[in-house]
Amino acid sequence: MDAISERDRMRFGGHGDVKQELPRLRAATGQEALRRLLPGYVRHFVEAAAPALGLRLDGDLDGLFALRPIDRGALDPLWEVFENSDDYPQDASAKLTVYRPKGDDAVFVHPGEPVFERLRSLALERFSVDARRGAPFIDPTTSKPYLVFVAEFSIVRRQGESIHNRLVALKVDHRGRFELCPVEHFLLLRGCDRFPSEHVSFAARAAEVELLAGEFLRTNVAEPLLAERRDELRSTLSERENFLTRGFDFQAAELASSRRSLTEKVQHGQATARTTLERVKEQQRALDQRKAAAVAALRAEPDELAVGGILLLARALVVPSSVAAELERYDAHVEAIAMQVVRAFEEAAGAMVRDVSTAPKARAAGLSDYPGFDLLAVYPSGHRRAIEVKGRAGTGEVDVSANEWARACNLRDEYWLHVVFDCAAAYPRLVRVQDPFAKLLAKSGGVIVTPRDIFAAGETGWAPTSEASPLPELLRSLFWDHRIEDLRWPTHRDLVIGRVLQSGGTDAIAWLRSAVPDVDLASWIRGRHGHGLDARQLRFWQVVLKLPEVDVDGWVARARESSWGARSAS
Repeated sequence: MDAISERDRMRFGGHGDVKQELPRLRAATGQEALRRLLPGYVRHFVEAAAPALGLRLDGDLDGLFALRPIDRGALDPLWEVFENSDDYPQDASAKLTVYRPKGDDAVFVHPGEPVFERLRSLALERFSVDARRGAPFIDPTTSKPYLVFVAEFSIVRRQGESIHNRLVALKVDHRGRFELCPVEHFLLLRGCDRFPSEHVSFAARAAEVELLAGEFLRTNVAEPLLAERRDELRSTLSERENFLTRGFDFQAAELASSRRSLTEKVQHGQATARTTLERVKEQQRALDQRKAAAVAALRAEPDELAVGGILLLARALVVPSSVAAELERYDAHVEAIAMQVVRAFEEAAGAMVRDVSTAPKARAAGLSDYPGFDLLAVYPSGHRRAIEVKGRAGTGEVDVSANEWARACNLRDEYWLHVVFDCAAAYPRLVRVQDPFAKLLAKSGGVIVTPRDIFAAGETGWAPTSEASPLPELLRSLFWDHRIEDLRWPTHRDLVIGRVLQSGGTDAIAWLRSAVPDVDLASWIRGRHGHGLDARQLRFWQVVLKLPEVDVDGWVARARESSWGARSAS
């Protein structure tokens, strides 16, 4: 009976398996939603950078657009990109998009893509000096001025190799108090039309405060992060050392096999094999020394990490404003971010989403001019959601209008209130309330709802998806530089395969070989000509995956010539 139960469990899964996986699936869909937010950030950058670089945007930023020169020669740096790439379609400069195209007939502008990177480098080249010099901005949500410093720092190995970069922003108030804040907060601010002379004495302290800000970042941000990275390396040292030792053991076995074969050939009178035999014996004698050196280097790795330089990228004076129009503009920007977050969530969950937040958009969707909600989401099953979106820069009360109240009353289960808190932070928080009329709204025509009530009545996190799966916990130690909750299989297939091939222990390798057939792993390595693996790792996988010796010999030779391969093979 036990055997039958175990067979059924393996075939159909244990009781509650789906329930146990839901939190991980929600995290996976959260990553998908964040990926869908990227076009909004890219669009914002392109809209701001293009006119500043003497370019204008022609076309539809929701579809295809083109970059045209306003100033003579403004487009020349981009022509070099278009003309030197065989991957772009004909007339690529007029076929740009910030959304992933379905075919190859458009250029998908995103970080890492040549057009985006050229625009980014041009903006940095043109305006980096101005950013370091500083400028005044308006924050209608503050009552006192403050200084802002945006800086970048890195964690490096002793030889200068950067392994982690971080962008940080630091606020300093008029009393000299420091506070870390999201860089995204400043995307909501508008530049001043004139320099606020009433704050000139405070602005004059910027150079002095900048030195203190750098020391604050080193002491309170960079050095704690360095300690965290060192602890992570030390916590995984045993597993990584075990993998390294196994690699040497496989190499020792390979050399022993070669020595036996060559010895037999020499005994049978093949004189040409004697030279090769002596070389193998020399390699065997050196193997223990190489192993000891490699293990010592691995154990010393945490202490090789250090904080790199802290580089100031920009500074600003931020002043308050009591002008109502400034607060309205700020609130509109917050609402736009909230709309992006909610739309990304619904699309990641499989819905077709229509923006019906204005009268023309509502009419285009076949609704009345003021339907009482902002988004209409239609799922493949035909299920519809009428979604009212509210955004807050941090946290705060939510005001539901009389029209929204009435629609919530009429639609009930089809009506959703989506509130996005922390729109001015790196990770906005989405809370969803189905049938808010029953769960939140009072009997008055309009009502104020507190964040506490919203969190109590709503759902947080992300809906499950079947597109991809979260990584198993046993792989966590391999991704010390990532949040493993943000990684999915097979979405991040190449990253995961590379890490397991490089540093995976017995359990990680077993998981990978159960997910990917050996023949596909061999093809993966061959397709990259062994890049990313050092000499020992290549020999290890040669034996495990039965890779052709003639191929691996070439990859090993190249790996030993590189700085990483030479260090790990010595």
